[in-house]
Amino acid sequence: MKGLCSLETVQNRLFNAFIRSEKGEQLLKMYLSQPSNENLERLDEAFKIYYLKIKTFLYFSKTISFEAKHFDKKRRKIADRFLVILDSPIDEEENITMKDMIADYSQYVSNISLENWEDNITNEVIRNSIKVLTKRQKEVIKYSFFQNMRDKEIADKLGISQQAVSKTKKLALNKLRRQWCNE
Repeated sequence: MKGLCSLETVQNRLFNAFIRSEKGEQLLKMYLSQPSNENLERLDEAFKIYYLKIKTFLYFSKTISFEAKHFDKKRRKIADRFLVILDSPIDEEENITMKDMIADYSQYVSNISLENWEDNITNEVIRNSIKVLTKRQKEVIKYSFFQNMRDKEIADKLGISQQAVSKTKKLALNKLRRQWCNE
């Protein structure tokens, strides 16, 4: 520190911010009322700590800013490289996109009765194979593949553990696989 009363120090915005803080003001008043090397060292040490905190804050601030800009630049580069073709307009006048042209099969699936879901299977081999499954295995297959439920949701619905659902589904699929291989 060049000197507390030098013009350069008094005009320094960082030092002014430090002496406006409660601790800085208190240490400066103590030094000015009782000038000693010990009080000067306390003031100097407190300022060094304050300065280190400010530098650390600025470092992290600049790093976060740089990383955010880098991330955004990378995201934009990927977005430009892999355009979402489904959202691009087919016809400018009518503003129709490719996504609008894709058929919505959920309307057909919702009409299928889940009570007799086995009867809606058109493939004879698959329908006969499903008849071999136990009631619980059929329920797990129905909820998993016809209602797109997760193992956790199926477990909650059937009142069993998620592991039991996973094991039941695995056994059912293995049984179906063996059945298809035999036919």
